[in-house]
Amino acid sequence: MGLKERRAVKAFQEEIFPKVKEQINKEAGFDLQMNILWDTMVEDKFAHLYNQTYLKVYFTPLVEAIKAIAIDDFGKKLLNNGLKQVVIKNEGNNHNPEKGYSFENGLLTINFDPVVNSDYVDLKVSYLTALLERKLEETDTKEIPFNNDTTSKAEENVTQVKKSIDEMFHQHAGSSYEKQLNCQDVLGDKGWDFNLMEGKLTFTGNIEIPIQILGTYSPKQKSWMWGWANTQSGIPKNLLSLSNDLREFGEQNEIEEFTSSTIKNENDPGHYYAMIASGLFNASCYYPIDLNGIKIHLLTYSDYFKKQDVTPAPIIVSTFTQLVSAMEMGHKDSLFHYLNDKGFTVEHSGNNLVGKKNSEEILGIFDLRGRLMKISNR
Repeated sequence: MGLKERRAVKAFQEEIFPKVKEQINKEAGFDLQMNILWDTMVEDKFAHLYNQTYLKVYFTPLVEAIKAIAIDDFGKKLLNNGLKQVVIKNEGNNHNPEKGYSFENGLLTINFDPVVNSDYVDLKVSYLTALLERKLEETDTKEIPFNNDTTSKAEENVTQVKKSIDEMFHQHAGSSYEKQLNCQDVLGDKGWDFNLMEGKLTFTGNIEIPIQILGTYSPKQKSWMWGWANTQSGIPKNLLSLSNDLREFGEQNEIEEFTSSTIKNENDPGHYYAMIASGLFNASCYYPIDLNGIKIHLLTYSDYFKKQDVTPAPIIVSTFTQLVSAMEMGHKDSLFHYLNDKGFTVEHSGNNLVGKKNSEEILGIFDLRGRLMKISNR
């Protein structure tokens, strides 16, 4: 870090940061511990912008996210019990919220390039608010053991961003469910014939679709088995491409459920896994069948099910209303990703979400635990 950068960082520390810290504590309702690695937060030739970009990249999203959660005593209590410390740094020059924010064991890590994409404040506010709400709800006001040694090896491990399976489901639930409704419109209650060797499902009316086998569930054994692990059934290798891709994704992101050959479960998790896979690999839809008491979950890529590039707001509202009635999930996080996937600019309005695209606007109203109370378009 050169002399110019040192002076710019020092000026921000002395002139602006004290007021920012005071505002953070005021919104949170307690003195929030902060460990800021100032020496890493530099970008050559842009020192003259630090007073503005530091606020936009690091501090304004944090203030607004805390403000959205701490709107009442309940939210402040969640913050006080669950948020133990904030680490701010720049390692790897991240500028994507999915990589720049992580929150585990009471430690919120903010890791961004100090200049790039500094104007995307609203996107950072939305993502950080949703992340904090989800993680704080998981703690449910329970005390969290926390190590104050912020330079330890443990903290380095915590700050590595890894996707969880629930995050993957929330990211794809809305769009995948929309595709399922389209699938239902096309197939209805048509009878089907399953041909494993040819890798296709044939429906009444000469509708023929190619398939990929995701996995199977045995109600008798109460066990899920991934397609790639089902070596005894003679499944052709070309029908396991998607299943193998999901296992590889699980290995890269350390998602144990995608890499364990079998999973014990009282209920069939196939719908949950298939909606993730459908969204992650852009399948047309998935189709579950029952064959001799075994539930087989299939995915397809077929022109019979054309994905809507533009989904009207009333359809989004109707789809999401049906989704929250059909499945357990994080309502607020799922709506955020669904609207974002459909091209809406999503903003937080207090504890609620507002999605805007051209002349369309969708409003989601939530309780303090992020459960949907009302959704409407105007």
